[in-house]
Amino acid sequence: MASVSRVCSFLLAPALGAAQEKPQPPEVAVVQPVSRMITDQEIMAGRLESTAAVEIRPRVTGYLEKIFVKEGSLVRRGEILFEIDSRPLMALVDTARAQVAVSEASFRQAKASSDRMTALAKVGGAVTQQEVDKARADESVAVANLVVAKTALDSAQIQLGFTRVVSPIDGQVGRRTLAPGNLVKADETLLTTVVSRDPIVFRVEMPEATVLRLFRDGKNMNELPLAIGFVGEDGFPRKATIDFVDNQVDPKKKTLLVGGPVEKADGLLPGMSVRARLALGAPRQALLIPSKAVGFRLTGGQKEAFVLLVKENTLIDRPIEVEAVHGAMVAVKSGLKADDRVVLDRLPARSLGLTVRPRLVPAE
Repeated sequence: MASVSRVCSFLLAPALGAAQEKPQPPEVAVVQPVSRMITDQEIMAGRLESTAAVEIRPRVTGYLEKIFVKEGSLVRRGEILFEIDSRPLMALVDTARAQVAVSEASFRQAKASSDRMTALAKVGGAVTQQEVDKARADESVAVANLVVAKTALDSAQIQLGFTRVVSPIDGQVGRRTLAPGNLVKADETLLTTVVSRDPIVFRVEMPEATVLRLFRDGKNMNELPLAIGFVGEDGFPRKATIDFVDNQVDPKKKTLLVGGPVEKADGLLPGMSVRARLALGAPRQALLIPSKAVGFRLTGGQKEAFVLLVKENTLIDRPIEVEAVHGAMVAVKSGLKADDRVVLDRLPARSLGLTVRPRLVPAE
């Protein structure tokens, strides 16, 4: 029996030892703030726009007869895009021209009568003054009728000219909406659009706080250099300058629309997204931490930024004041020191006060 007891004690000893071992504290990744020279910047989003975009609508009602351009093709100002059936308006022109001829004949007759009456009036008693006045009045009426007829002819010819729909600008034709044979209504039916391709401009929305800062710093917004980039481009590889500033702040978005021309716009189209980076102020020293380490919460109804720190191997939280975003990093205005250990991992709030094993990793 004694030997059996010794064997059992030998087998149970490792298990009892393992049960008595204390669990290791959880490991968390931490970084130390990076001290670096930075320049405050504002990242703004917007879109490309054309300097001119025209909706092409007919100026006369009729049936669409011909289409002279392909969708997406480039056109010059004055180039014919569409033709509307001109026969009804040609008939109106012929009618107006005939009316001019009638009015001219009436005018010649009235003038001859007036001249004759005037001559006879000089022969004492041949005609009365009343007859002379009537002849002169008939001539004036004939002159007025001739002016009306010629004006009607001019109007009919103008309307006939509108059966050929031309491009008012140089640009690119968009998708057409109708095929030949459809009825189009004057000033209503949209046939297509023509958008100018040169130049293309960018429009971005500048926060009103940035607008006020530039004003306080005495900066001329029309001379501010920007770096811009488009979808598929890394960073902000293109240079640009603001030459347009809207005349009011959008009260809903709290932003001011600004923009300027885009150089080397080959391959770019109106409506494409654009990003712009604006440098604010002079370079200065600042502490930066990864933006993913920053959390936000409501305190007293206000949004507050905070981070988790490891202090003497214990998790604590600390409110901070964030200045600006710099890529994947944020500049911290207050709340951190250079030797603080900031937790990168997102941990639940109940983790505060927990003992941990910090593992220092690079900040970038």
